[in-house]
Amino acid sequence: MRAADISVVICTYNRADVVTRAIRSVLDQQGADFEVVVVDDGSTDETRAVVQAERDERLTYVHRANGGLSAARNSGVAASRGRLVTFLDDDDELLPGCLSRVAATAKESDASVVTWGADVVDEGGVVERLRPHELGPAFDGYRALVRAGTFALTRDLYDEIGGFDEGLRANHQTELALRFFPVCRARRLTVASIDVPLTRIRCRAAERRERNDPERLLVATERIIGRHRSALARSPGLLADYLAIAGVAAVRSGRLPEARHLFGDAARTATAPRQVLTNRARWAATYAPLVARRVWRRGGPVMARGLNDGALVIYRGPWQGRRVRFLIDAAHALHGSIDFVWVNPTHDAAAERPWLRALPEERPYLSSVRELDGRVAAAWHTGRTLVSVCRSGRVVYAIGFTSLPYARLVRPRRLVWAVNGIPEERLLHNRSVRSRAAVALAWAVARIGRRPDAVIVVSDPMGRHVSGKLGGVRWAKAPTSVDTDVFTRPSSAPRRYLTYVGSGAPWQGIPLLAAIWRELAALDPGVRFRVVSRDERAAALLGGVPEDRGEMVPANGAHEVAAHLDEAILGFLVREPDIVNETSFPTKFGEYLAAGVPVVTTDIGWEISDLVRASDCGLLVDPSDPPRLVAREIVDYLARIREDECVAERCRATARGLSRAFWLDSLVADLVDVP
Repeated sequence: MRAADISVVICTYNRADVVTRAIRSVLDQQGADFEVVVVDDGSTDETRAVVQAERDERLTYVHRANGGLSAARNSGVAASRGRLVTFLDDDDELLPGCLSRVAATAKESDASVVTWGADVVDEGGVVERLRPHELGPAFDGYRALVRAGTFALTRDLYDEIGGFDEGLRANHQTELALRFFPVCRARRLTVASIDVPLTRIRCRAAERRERNDPERLLVATERIIGRHRSALARSPGLLADYLAIAGVAAVRSGRLPEARHLFGDAARTATAPRQVLTNRARWAATYAPLVARRVWRRGGPVMARGLNDGALVIYRGPWQGRRVRFLIDAAHALHGSIDFVWVNPTHDAAAERPWLRALPEERPYLSSVRELDGRVAAAWHTGRTLVSVCRSGRVVYAIGFTSLPYARLVRPRRLVWAVNGIPEERLLHNRSVRSRAAVALAWAVARIGRRPDAVIVVSDPMGRHVSGKLGGVRWAKAPTSVDTDVFTRPSSAPRRYLTYVGSGAPWQGIPLLAAIWRELAALDPGVRFRVVSRDERAAALLGGVPEDRGEMVPANGAHEVAAHLDEAILGFLVREPDIVNETSFPTKFGEYLAAGVPVVTTDIGWEISDLVRASDCGLLVDPSDPPRLVAREIVDYLARIREDECVAERCRATARGLSRAFWLDSLVADLVDVP
């Protein structure tokens, strides 16, 4: 086989069920000269047959006796012929255009190392976006991201540093980077970074359990410290973190004297006062085995937990990954380490929750992550568990309307309550006397006991509503923000669909929008309709639309939603006047705008009406007008925007004011002086 520009090495062991996806993501790359080397590290399943079924001259299959990931990667590089080499885990994927972008960047900048971003995903879609960032003095100050599938280096540089350390069973990439960055600095080699995601990394519960094996982690961390202590010492906080992680692993391995030495070393190394005190407390805890076993439970993640100040975050509600991550990131910015408790109202002890297990790895500032039973019948037991495992006198963030009673149980020093929705929502389903009484009771419970020091809301109307119900309380606004990098992207797709994104829940105004679409279909035979939803209730929108002019498509995650919005000419966000809708701020509004799609929405006195008026990024309609009159307004508006070359840019400019980064900074600034 002739030499290629890039060699992609995929190592696998008994993963015949997933490795094909990784291989296909490479072979489907366009615009690059590449090869893929699959190293089978002694698999006993159908891996050989699955790989060899991919008949492609760019694919090389290497079988070896099982020897671990580092040895397998070195074998893969030895069998490769590319000028650049990169590594992809066997269930991850390269996104389209990855290799062409990497090859072009390497050529244009004459780079010896190229790094790029990645999307971390689970079954629900993107849960985290990783980007190259400043790594600090320990890594010679380079801006990079060093994870499998996010970096490539030249074969010459790889051979010069000796490849992966085959004695390591964890932290392989970190150790490799601690060797190749100094060579780049000494020889003035270029390290280039690409700030967009080019790889999709999947959350892997089994791999995380393996990484949390205390013996494996202890040996690997001590080996890295022993080999690279002088480099790590240039970042004292980082070295102290490595020593503390090794200390926790030693405790969990039953080696208290070794843990005591490591925590003492971490306390002497650290320069930040909080880090010094935390490690001194850990050192002291090793003299009390019962305390040590309680603080570092054998089944938990290998993260130093509980003895630092930090903050406690208690969330009760169905899993809402993007909102929860936004709020814990804000708490982290203010308080450092975070203990996170999910009080799950649909708790099932046997259920696998990979996104929850992934949190400590995605966000290393999480000292602990727990799931507790949030069912009403388990409230007493869950409350007792919270009191027993959570120290009193801390800063506590309670996320979700029904989280407040749980947060009060731990006697917080400061209490911040994040309200994502109000109890009046149940009246959209049923306005019976019983339902109204339940809403009144929910507000009464919110007023009983410790008063929140601040409330986080999604809109100004919600802030005024909550403050009025509680008799006046400080509130800070943080709307459901949008990841503009996902939705703002170049596209040449023709825009031809009137598009609805969302569920068929009662508050979504499905009957009203269905009537409007029925009239639109009659008025303009040229328009086409698309419903982007996995909720069958939303199919009612197409009830009055000719079958050949309407379609319903599912979307798994934000990227697929964004792809559908590339073809949208109008987005729809239609709600009836109601306190629930008037205080809300739907995520899809920002998604429409970030994709350059103007929005048809109802003028019901919510903040979205003000944004549309101020930015001219959509059409406001009166929900009380007859559907045919509203449809005529939309047809006229469509004619105008087809001649308006600036409408997409106006939408995107408005979306930038709804970006995650903007509102995270704003929320932190609002909460920094909460007493």
